[in-house]
Amino acid sequence: MPLVTSEINNLVAVGWQEWPAYRRVVAIGHNSDIDTGPEDMWTGGGLYPWMTASTSLEIVSSSTADTALGTGARTVTINGLNDAYDEVSQTVSLNGTSAVSIPTPLYRINGALVVTTGSGNVNAGTLTIRDAGGGTTRALISVGHGTTQQSEYTTPAGYTLQVITLVSCINRPTSTRDATLATYIANPNGSYRLPFEYSVNGQPFALPILPGVIVPEKTDFGIRCTYVSTTNTDITAAWIGVMKLNEIPVI
Repeated sequence: MPLVTSEINNLVAVGWQEWPAYRRVVAIGHNSDIDTGPEDMWTGGGLYPWMTASTSLEIVSSSTADTALGTGARTVTINGLNDAYDEVSQTVSLNGTSAVSIPTPLYRINGALVVTTGSGNVNAGTLTIRDAGGGTTRALISVGHGTTQQSEYTTPAGYTLQVITLVSCINRPTSTRDATLATYIANPNGSYRLPFEYSVNGQPFALPILPGVIVPEKTDFGIRCTYVSTTNTDITAAWIGVMKLNEIPVI
């Protein structure tokens, strides 16, 4: 059952992020080159390639400095879901431009981040998470960013996500421009809808949407750009949500 506004305010006041029945979830999406749309808000550009089955994956860097003993990124944690929509977190050591297998196959990738580094303190190259054998790219960590920048997220089994704030900005070009974004929700069989459409321009803004967009368990969520007034448009779009256990344990 979703939270009401008063419940969210009370939880924030008492530090709800420390209570295991509730979790704050934030996703920051970035697409640096949108020409006409539709395109999803992730660094890979175009529409996000959702997996259709549990998939063996690998990770590789564009730089030889991203290795277990290198000056760049050394280890990366990948957070995702298996085909039962259970959460799986895996940390792997990088091997530069040679691909490294991610041990457990995944059905969804909810994000990845650099955990340890050498003297450079961040990844030296672009880190690509892709299907094993050099297949489809599923997530990216851009050079010098240390984390994925994707708005796409799937609610794990046993939880309900409530998205309560949208944050967006057009970064480039600097001339007059505008765009239209929409929330993307897809059920487990792949059918999707764009229930909430909103306009953005060059001014950063946060849009509270209480009581929020409800994303049930096993449901995909993201932000999609449906229109841009200018080609080569660079947009950042993020969302903030509260994720709640469907069956809250007695403490």
